[in-house]
Amino acid sequence: MKIRTRRDVVAYIGRYTARRHVRRAIEHGDVELLGGFRPIPPGNDPGWILRVTSANKKRWHVAIVARGSTTDYVLRVLTRVPWENWIGDECGLDLYRGDKPERYKYLRELKRRFHASQT
Repeated sequence: MKIRTRRDVVAYIGRYTARRHVRRAIEHGDVELLGGFRPIPPGNDPGWILRVTSANKKRWHVAIVARGSTTDYVLRVLTRVPWENWIGDECGLDLYRGDKPERYKYLRELKRRFHASQT
């Protein structure tokens, strides 16, 4: 499956996640596309991250990681969002920008400043 749109990202996670709670949250809760990230730890591969919130307000950050091709993906549930790696303003496509690009750009800059102050 090639991923080209927000709908493709949501459908891919809904179809291939092994976590039934996430699948149910996609169907009955809220889904926010956070956009494109490069890399998505722990590896060096790029992908997209979604914030999936259930009707009971349980939240997951689910990543679709592209492994070297446009059709080979791996799903990961993340413990944190790597905002410093957000690439939404490097590409004009909504798929990479996410649902709230100005907010994500702010979060990326905040995270980068924090990392710079720690060195």
